[in-house]
Amino acid sequence: MFWKPNEYHKNVSTINWEKLKQQGFNVVVFDIDNTLDLPDKETIITKELLDYIDKVNSFGFEIIFFSNNTQERVDSFGKHFKHQCIANAKKPFRKNYKKFFVDREADKIVFVGDKIVTDVIGGNLHGGYTILVDPLTLQKKYWYTKVMTFVENFFRKVSCFEKGNYYE
Repeated sequence: MFWKPNEYHKNVSTINWEKLKQQGFNVVVFDIDNTLDLPDKETIITKELLDYIDKVNSFGFEIIFFSNNTQERVDSFGKHFKHQCIANAKKPFRKNYKKFFVDREADKIVFVGDKIVTDVIGGNLHGGYTILVDPLTLQKKYWYTKVMTFVENFFRKVSCFEKGNYYE
């Protein structure tokens, strides 16, 4: 099922990076909004987040931030890191994954995000390993967030995977 993640975690801090590195993965693609930072807010980078990204990097992963948000939003987040940042990614459309990850082996990439529709489906269609995390906030500020939540719940039901039943 292209909408089911390989792993499901409460948040990014519970992901076992050492195990993933031992399995041969070498690139981590993080969604930004609601995965690493609150969505549509002024970027506030905490020491914990800086330390966390350093920890992931210390395992030898190439880190890429890949977001559907605007260039301005992604730049405000990315300026705190030395890693590549891609805005307006148009997830989950496969064409954009091929464009941005052309020099990387798809089966060596881990995609981490909070949305089935964009992060998991996009990563799976590209041939990567997908990890879903619970969103940092459940606030549904925009109409499209409400629509996405409805679609996400549909995919959860048809795949028999329930919110809160974490697995790796």
